Amino acid sequence: MPDLCETFRRQAGSVWSRMLKAPSLGMALSEETITETALYEIALVHQNLGDIDITIATKPAEKRHGADWEWWFIKGGRSVSFRVQAKRLFPDGTYRSLFKAPPNPYDQLDRLIHVANREGHIPLYCFFNFDQGVNYFDNWKGQCPHSYKGPSFWGCALANPQEVRSKGSNKFVDLRPIMDPWHKLVCEHFYNRNSLPEAAIDFVKEAEGRGRRTAQIPQLREIPVSVRRLLEIKATRRVVVDDDINDYVDFTYYEESDREPPTDGEDAAEKEPEEDAPTGLIVFEDRRSD
Repeated sequence: MPDLCETFRRQAGSVWSRMLKAPSLGMALSEETITETALYEIALVHQNLGDIDITIATKPAEKRHGADWEWWFIKGGRSVSFRVQAKRLFPDGTYRSLFKAPPNPYDQLDRLIHVANREGHIPLYCFFNFDQGVNYFDNWKGQCPHSYKGPSFWGCALANPQEVRSKGSNKFVDLRPIMDPWHKLVCEHFYNRNSLPEAAIDFVKEAEGRGRRTAQIPQLREIPVSVRRLLEIKATRRVVVDDDINDYVDFTYYEESDREPPTDGEDAAEKEPEEDAPTGLIVFEDRRSD
């Protein structure tokens, strides 16, 4: 029976392999496709295991939203959340969409940090990688206590946006030193028997302990109404009509329930959704007994 740490690692390897193979098939996998496939496979593995319950709600990707998603790690009534933006590596060794055109190449990055901090999330970049024919992915000193072998676990790697900004480069050779394989986010849950939210917090603290800059140390928080309602719908989906489920899954409910009350003269029905609204909500619920 795979644990969540192993599943994350295996999906990183799958991303690595798919990206490596795609050019020979005349394909260029988009960030949205890579993201949705990896998260779908993670949920598929764990949906019936009982220890971790994974719920995914997605919204059709829009150009202004990019490949953003929110990760929620919860246990009981407490949670920690991350606001994530994905960038894929290109054959020329760069993340071409990382920075935007002048005059403000950091506009998207700064918005990610600002919106995440404003809404109580930890901002992260997720870099999708594949073999570049060099050894930059082989040396990794911060290994988890498992037998995973590189370099394929670098298929999905996490980095702090502030550190990305400080590098001022979209080249993987420059950004590699500030990345961590994404399975480290959940490994402490299994090796030290921490809860999932505690494991995620430990991931951020451990990076800071190595001198890595972080926007803030995540704090446990109450589960917001949007996440709570999603879990309720999933638990009762057999008695809810399909149209209702689709409303929740495509974020109709979230955009209405979590929105600020309208000001005088403002019609709530006409208020535009936040430009920075995520395209996906992924909830990992720790259901193990203490």
